[in-house]
Amino acid sequence: MLLELLIWPIILILIYIMYAFVTTAVIYAFLKPSESFAVDEIDTAAFYGEEDGPDKALIIENRPFSLNARINLIENARLSIKIAYFAITDGIVSDVFYGQILEAANRGVVVQIIFDGMGQNLIGEKDSVYWALVKHPFINLRFYEKNQVVTPWRWNNIMHDKILIVDDKYAMTGGRNLEDRFHLSDYEGESVEDRDVLIIRKENRVLEESSISQFISYFNELWSHPYSRRLNRYVPAKLSEVAHRKQGEAFSNLNELKQSARYGFDQTIDWEAMARPTRKITLVSNPIQRLKRDPQILKILQALFQTAKESIFAQSPFIVPGKEMQKYFDFGSDKAAVYYLTNSSASSPNLFALSGQNKYMTFLSQKADQLYEYHGQGSIHGKSYVIDSRLSLIGSFNLDPRSAFLSTENMVIIDSVPLSQDLTAHIMILMQESVPFLKDGPHLTQNLKQAQIIPKSKKRRLTAAYWLLYFFEDIL
Repeated sequence: MLLELLIWPIILILIYIMYAFVTTAVIYAFLKPSESFAVDEIDTAAFYGEEDGPDKALIIENRPFSLNARINLIENARLSIKIAYFAITDGIVSDVFYGQILEAANRGVVVQIIFDGMGQNLIGEKDSVYWALVKHPFINLRFYEKNQVVTPWRWNNIMHDKILIVDDKYAMTGGRNLEDRFHLSDYEGESVEDRDVLIIRKENRVLEESSISQFISYFNELWSHPYSRRLNRYVPAKLSEVAHRKQGEAFSNLNELKQSARYGFDQTIDWEAMARPTRKITLVSNPIQRLKRDPQILKILQALFQTAKESIFAQSPFIVPGKEMQKYFDFGSDKAAVYYLTNSSASSPNLFALSGQNKYMTFLSQKADQLYEYHGQGSIHGKSYVIDSRLSLIGSFNLDPRSAFLSTENMVIIDSVPLSQDLTAHIMILMQESVPFLKDGPHLTQNLKQAQIIPKSKKRRLTAAYWLLYFFEDIL
């Protein structure tokens, strides 16, 4: 009798699993992206300027300065805060973030937050700070692609951006999620070395001529898009007390962190004085589409690689030159020397992406002048490029099929020789913690690390991932 009762639920579950597998993995091998422009239509000269522009830029490289920078920007906000973020997880950084956002809203700052529907820590929690955010009159919260049970093919189309805009004067983008492992110098687990860039609109320069206006336009596009769900601001009476209590807890957690004196509260930072001058700044992004989207950032990278004349430094946490990607991006350059930096099998925590990278190491070695594999502490997560010691590219875009075709992504292209020198120096420091893959290729730094031994358990899991996903590289 019990078996008869269970047989149909089991059958339905199996049907759903098959349905989800086909629509989240198999279908992508047959889909083709729509295209809005070709690579040869891109005018790379448009990314260069002739004189100092209205903005300055500063690379945010190390922990805990990455957290301190966000703390300083939010606590000094006076008018508006706009946030578009892929991931936030429970921990100190989450406590700082929610406490500061509620604190800013209490002093009249208008806050707009858009989280990816799958990456944040608010859904499914009845006893959550979610209610404190929704109830506050100065906070507007939305989710990108939420509630996808019936349409599992949307699981792959995440909002991968990590953008913070404050008072229409500051804009930050990069690779860091709002997680302790990205920001805390004393994090006890596997830390992550990442990178952001802060754009500062100079005093007395109007918004319309600043690249900050490009960030605002892109944020507004994400915010107003039909894929971003508007939330009902009504809070049921039984949850109003929860909202009040969670706001009190958020302030209590924030005050405790302030009193610990371990984090960068109440600091005076002259961001404009610290930042580098720039000639021109351009924000580029992928289109907001479902299934396979036009790989616009990838095509811009191809145009820049084609026109580079001297050198290209490229850093990505994983590099997966899938067959579809190779149709749009060559991974090499006719004239410029190309130096890649990525995670090694020992350092990378992402076995799925790593399995795709290992599949193409021979291909990459034929395209690059040198390929560095990181063997330092933790893993690297920055996504950056330096073109001819002049253009710097920093953002959320990984050099893999997922970022190229599936996710919303952004990169900021900065014409600044001083900033490119800073970025090159940061990449070279990580290269010192890496091992050259090409023994006969050029060695740019004195390498301080030997290859780490990969645990047998990780080798087994990596082998399993390699064969499990061998035919599904389109979703890596």
